[in-house]
Amino acid sequence: MAKTGAGRVAGLAGRAKGAALVAAGVGVTAANALAVRKLLQLDPHVRRTDAGLARVYTVCAEDGECIRVLNVGGAYQSATYLGERWHEPVFEYHRAFDRMFEAAGADAGAAVGADAEGAQPVGAAQPVGATRPADGAQPAGVPFAIRDVLMIGGGGCAWPKHALMTRPGLRVDVVESDPAIAEIARRFFFVDKLERELSACEGSAQRFNLVVDDGLGYLAGCEKRYDAICNDAFAGAAAVADLAGATGVRAVKDRLNPGGLYLVNVVSGPEWREFRHLIRLINELDRLFAHVTVTFASDERFSDKDNYLVIASDAEYAFSDVIPTPERNDAAC
Repeated sequence: MAKTGAGRVAGLAGRAKGAALVAAGVGVTAANALAVRKLLQLDPHVRRTDAGLARVYTVCAEDGECIRVLNVGGAYQSATYLGERWHEPVFEYHRAFDRMFEAAGADAGAAVGADAEGAQPVGAAQPVGATRPADGAQPAGVPFAIRDVLMIGGGGCAWPKHALMTRPGLRVDVVESDPAIAEIARRFFFVDKLERELSACEGSAQRFNLVVDDGLGYLAGCEKRYDAICNDAFAGAAAVADLAGATGVRAVKDRLNPGGLYLVNVVSGPEWREFRHLIRLINELDRLFAHVTVTFASDERFSDKDNYLVIASDAEYAFSDVIPTPERNDAAC
């Protein structure tokens, strides 16, 4: 059984904008320089990593808002606000990972006791959610509670910080292959603060686990299963290739609970040589998952690249901002 790849190419290519969000793996091009020409780089730090030199610095706009960024090999890997907003995601594609919670049919942040922005205290009681199916594929329309998440590719842990500080009861394991990046995340991107905040709340210390390991190696040796697995693994500007092929996709699926979701951040430009990486990934996911959804996560402030969030599952869920693509065509082989 296969879906029509040609139709997907046409459907997705029509949505390529030529200007989208800064994300892991997005190079700093001339267009980027133009977009940030009014920003001042402050407090620079340089560290050596497996992917080359990492630069950590703060950019401040004319309105006074300051953002600390991580640049590795000429590509933005992460960013964080300073001060009270330390756990809020800066980039749109980080916020897009929250689409996984749409599978539950109701946002956990809307539970009783949430503050005006939907956030809840770290130690608050877990909101009541749907139970996980015992076996088999998740029936269409049935809420799916997400409790255990794996993120491959930690960077500055922007999304895990946000998710753990706003969704009580959620547990997140992060796999980062580069020990230097893990150290940078703790020292400059408030991961040490996250760990302290969680440790201060009874029963929350184990909700976050940062593991230094290769993504595929971790999956091969892992016995735990997850409700969602996020792939944001980049080495500089390039996505980690071993997770995009058949072996990597199979390893991911083997670690998912029934009804679980696999979410992949894909960076692409409008040219075919860049765009075909997205198509190859979709086709690979089509072979192993019953449903593959593509969403657009656009933020035109910094980059001339496009970001897509690809979501694969054996269950059928409804997500927002979906790019229309052809349905599975069982007759096409």
